[in-house]
Amino acid sequence: MADAERLAPREEPLRRQRGVVSFALRASVRQRSCPSVDIGPGAPSPLAFPFRLPPTSVTRQSLAAFADILGAGPAEDTCVSRSARVHGLLEANVLSGAGATGVQATRQAELDRLACCLADGSDVCLVCVCFPRRCHAQEVAFELARRATELVRQRSCKRSL
Repeated sequence: MADAERLAPREEPLRRQRGVVSFALRASVRQRSCPSVDIGPGAPSPLAFPFRLPPTSVTRQSLAAFADILGAGPAEDTCVSRSARVHGLLEANVLSGAGATGVQATRQAELDRLACCLADGSDVCLVCVCFPRRCHAQEVAFELARRATELVRQRSCKRSL
């Protein structure tokens, strides 16, 4: 009897705890089934790379600066130029408008929105011209995974109360 119950189909399908982040080139976006977010340099997304660097010259310093920007609070609009300076990037490499008033709050809101999608089990595709080379999309993916995991944890704690 126990084996029959264990093998019987469940009435509700099991749902993933979190969605999956994938990466794509701009040219291959039409082939994707999940919603895509263009975060490449020059894209209108608040998660676009805020530094003027050719895709072939993205450095550890620029990725570390971008990771700092993602971790900064929503009110820290000066974090782009500060992170560039701390990590040895020239001020001339900071895109105009990257540190404008309200941009950091918009960036954080977009991270929260995408993390909620992942926590709900939806997939997200990050689109960048750098793919498959190491780029800031991986930093965004790490931050999204961290936030989505935290959201799932918070939701499970609320359910257990």
